[in-house]
Amino acid sequence: MTEQINKVVIFDGDCILCNSIVRYLMKRDKKMKLLFTSSQSQYFKTNFDAELLSGASETVYFADGNFFYLRSSAVLQICKYLTFPEKYLYFLKFIPVKIRDWIYDLIAKNRATLFGRKNYCEMFSEAEKRRVLE
Repeated sequence: MTEQINKVVIFDGDCILCNSIVRYLMKRDKKMKLLFTSSQSQYFKTNFDAELLSGASETVYFADGNFFYLRSSAVLQICKYLTFPEKYLYFLKFIPVKIRDWIYDLIAKNRATLFGRKNYCEMFSEAEKRRVLE
């Protein structure tokens, strides 16, 4: 990463499920601590080391300062910034990573089939645009 950015959720911008989750996270992050960027954005390409985050469109990443989390660990870290009841999902971190990531991978592998992909630009409201790094 070329500059230190705190609390950035990196998601697949072409995935309908991912975009829906981003909108949900924006609503549940009442303190507006999280920022968002897609793995297809210019911001991502400019500010993140492509080698470090290779395959970013295949999973969710969470950048928190100099720490990077992926898959189920990213999801749990993100939950810390949400409101009740999602905030308490963070405590699922005590489930072994192999089990959590197996469940995550099962959903991720089938997300395009289950939810589809889009080939158009996602439109965000003015309030949402302030939180999306393009």
